[in-house]
Amino acid sequence: MHDNEEALSIEELVEIGEWIYSNFSSSSKLNIYYSTPIAFKPLGQMFGDEGHGCGVCNIRRIIGVLPDGSYSLCGIGTNVPELIFGHPDRDSLKEIWFHTNILNELREGLPQKLE
Repeated sequence: MHDNEEALSIEELVEIGEWIYSNFSSSSKLNIYYSTPIAFKPLGQMFGDEGHGCGVCNIRRIIGVLPDGSYSLCGIGTNVPELIFGHPDRDSLKEIWFHTNILNELREGLPQKLE
């Protein structure tokens, strides 16, 4: 998509993130996590009342959904197919969440076993 200039620009991605955090996430009952590279995050999101700390991505409590609908460990599944866990057409999210080894290992080992 980038090669065909069909992807959003950095400026557009940052603008969407700002809109989500300033207009939508504060009024939503859902926890919304919009992945913006740390270099483009406002300091308040990293260290302020709403911040979760520099670089923290809640990896133990989330599962990513790729553009094709596949479940993945965040968006990394786009580049690392081994971190795609299934697809809603054929796989139960509940089963993936509770029975995928790598997800269980992350929940049990982070940050204590981080090397």
